[in-house]
Amino acid sequence: MVAILVVSGTHGFVVAALATALGDAGPSHAGRRTLNPFAHLDLVGGVCLLLFGLGWARPVQVAPEELRAPRRDLALTAVASLAAVAVVGVVTFLLRPLAVASLPPGPAVAAAATLQTTATLALGFSLFNALPVPPLTGRYLLVALLPKGAAEVVDRYASHAGVALAVLIVTGLLPRFLLPSLRSLTTWVLGRL
Repeated sequence: MVAILVVSGTHGFVVAALATALGDAGPSHAGRRTLNPFAHLDLVGGVCLLLFGLGWARPVQVAPEELRAPRRDLALTAVASLAAVAVVGVVTFLLRPLAVASLPPGPAVAAAATLQTTATLALGFSLFNALPVPPLTGRYLLVALLPKGAAEVVDRYASHAGVALAVLIVTGLLPRFLLPSLRSLTTWVLGRL
């Protein structure tokens, strides 16, 4: 749960802060420009993440037409938010030795396990959420590449896509095909640190 809260809070805050900085005040007015993870949790996405290792945070509504350079800024928001979550993963992984060295044995093991879980979850979340499918963050990349007005179409079907994605995760179809690759890539990244 700690890992999910850290990942959701970081991701939602970065999307909202970037969108606001790039011209769309909507996420800020909606109360999403906060590090409070509860403002960013998605019930279905969070449960999928907790139980199956694949999930998402509550999507931040970004209006491309409000951004200064809609296509560029939307793509930048997606890439930067996923990169921020990946950086959190790397930092938490690198903090493990410090936790082990500075805490008594019992708490050190718990802290190291929490940091390891957060690192793994953050990197997996970043990779999975790069897919250009609503409600994942990659949908911003999809909208940035599609013709003008596509955001409304993507938003209209986002809840249906979220349900379909949840069904694919819960039935085991998506985890069977994606989790081995995500775990291998995550292990490879963490092994390089």
